[in-house]
Amino acid sequence: MIDIDVYYLNNSNLIEKIDDFFSSEEDNTFQFNFIEISLLNKCEQKTNEILIFEEEDSYVNSVDIYEKVISCYENKPAIIIVSSNKEIFNVVRWMRKGAADYLLLNEIKKDIFINSIRGSVSFVTNKLVIPNEEIVDESYSKGRIMLPKDYDWNSLTNDQFYDMSLVMINLVLEKDSIGRYSKASIEKIFEQVKNEISSIMQIFGGRIWLWQNNWGIITFHFGDIVNCSVLSSVYLFNHFFLVCLEKLKLEEIIKLKISIHSGNCLFHKTNTEQITSDLINSLVHLEKQYTQEDSLVITDEVYKNLSARLTPAFVKIGEYESREIFQYTPKNTYTNN
Repeated sequence: MIDIDVYYLNNSNLIEKIDDFFSSEEDNTFQFNFIEISLLNKCEQKTNEILIFEEEDSYVNSVDIYEKVISCYENKPAIIIVSSNKEIFNVVRWMRKGAADYLLLNEIKKDIFINSIRGSVSFVTNKLVIPNEEIVDESYSKGRIMLPKDYDWNSLTNDQFYDMSLVMINLVLEKDSIGRYSKASIEKIFEQVKNEISSIMQIFGGRIWLWQNNWGIITFHFGDIVNCSVLSSVYLFNHFFLVCLEKLKLEEIIKLKISIHSGNCLFHKTNTEQITSDLINSLVHLEKQYTQEDSLVITDEVYKNLSARLTPAFVKIGEYESREIFQYTPKNTYTNN
């Protein structure tokens, strides 16, 4: 037998309804203990695991009494609210207070009432025990990318070699578009795009190292340089259409060519146009030989240090200077997982 405490209003027909529902029942599955709310005085310790509480004319007038009733129980019981209020917001308020169910007094039928009790019984007798363990997604934990913070480019010394990941970006306008714009207009467009690229790359710890008209090189040195350079490039690649169309209001959609290579590179804060190194030379040759319009390619030096979350998005497309070359292929992210 399951004992259920019923807290009812003195002018309610809740008792009559419950009596009618179970008057012909031969079994004694449920035992109802009726308590009139207006007669509540001292809080006696209770152990029953299910209670039914009838709401007064408003939530505000009932919630204090409800809290008092709940405090009488050794363990918080499963609670069924009975009310005449049909407003959804009122249901939500009681659910937030911990109610297991909410029944409308004038619409209660025997099957609805019994199902509500059974649901509460199930809640009580089959309490879920959730172990206090952190659920770890191995692919996420191994592939998590941390963006650098509090980095200082001024801390680098001129004419010294540093480990870097370089991103070369080339902006391509259709030939017929070039003919429709003046040289000054095209330069203004490229300058606007450059500023947008700079803003995006800075989020990931990169900075424009060199920029000339429609192409430039962005360098990454602090933190997880490989994954930050690739992630920023993937972000730019996937959002560039909207940048051109919505933010810059360009009538012509510029195409991107993005190449990424990493290694040891000579650094200088200002004399960037005169800097030469094997890393930059390889990057420039990679862009000319392998990087097509609307594509993003990386070298194997970059690929082998990629996060497990990014590697499925790249496929091998060839070799260059004894290095494997990989191209960004978004759909491959889904087919390989």
